[in-house]
Amino acid sequence: MSVKFFVTFVETLLLLAACAVLGCTAVFRPDLFLAVFVGVCIFGLVGNLIVAVASILYRRRHGKYILTPSFDNALFTERQVSARADRGLALFQAVQVCWLAVVPDRLLVGPMFPMTLWFFPERNGMEYDLAAEEILDVRVTASKFGRSKVRVEFRPKDGTENRHLDLRVRNPDGFISALTSIVPNVASNS
Repeated sequence: MSVKFFVTFVETLLLLAACAVLGCTAVFRPDLFLAVFVGVCIFGLVGNLIVAVASILYRRRHGKYILTPSFDNALFTERQVSARADRGLALFQAVQVCWLAVVPDRLLVGPMFPMTLWFFPERNGMEYDLAAEEILDVRVTASKFGRSKVRVEFRPKDGTENRHLDLRVRNPDGFISALTSIVPNVASNS
């Protein structure tokens, strides 16, 4: 069972249970509604704290970043990057909550803290560690609203079909230049 499915399933069950408890209390025991409401709120806060701690432990165990990392050998870094992937939630776009780094042999993209909590990256597919040989193409394209974005096409390590990642960076020329320096055979269409 995947982490994404498990977390979504547990959250749905907890929400349904909270709604059922509040609904039954409001109908059958209105005099206890305030006490039950406060109890459900406390239960929700404690539940969120447990999920946040679980996500920190999961990320530590799998060697993933929790805070935004710094790279001494980075050719290009940027914070507050907007990203949209062709996996995860179809309508999801991480607006200015990601970081990216081009290091000598790879492209790294991930969410900034606190978006690393509550299994956000695992659910929405916003964490990438792409080796230079996986990157097939990089080009600047226009989005629906006329703003430019950089599309990075890649073939995942598992050999599945090609995928892409759209990034909105403040310095697209610097990003493309750094990326083409580690992947010289990339067709850069600026």
